[in-house]
Amino acid sequence: MAGGLFLTEAERKVLRGLVVTVQDNGIHCYSTSINPYSGTLSHLGKLQVPIGCGGVEICPGDIVIGDADGVIVPDVEALENIIETAENIVAKEKMEMVYIH
Repeated sequence: MAGGLFLTEAERKVLRGLVVTVQDNGIHCYSTSINPYSGTLSHLGKLQVPIGCGGVEICPGDIVIGDADGVIVPDVEALENIIETAENIVAKEKMEMVYIH
């Protein structure tokens, strides 16, 4: 799916991650590791087009956030609404860490 040339180009374009979807059988998934499988030049795929993943449309430029628990695609307004709350949580956790040490 993603070899050395693919990953080098992704890095050049400042991509920060890949979301892999399996759509042929209706199962949506994401990958947390790599597999040394080589693709072909006969099917390059499409770039900068909307995709569907888990019932959500993801468009070029959307923000995709993922970790070991899953992947979300929040809208910008939702992110703006939670930034202050998240910053407060981080500050409180830092204070707690000072008391623990």
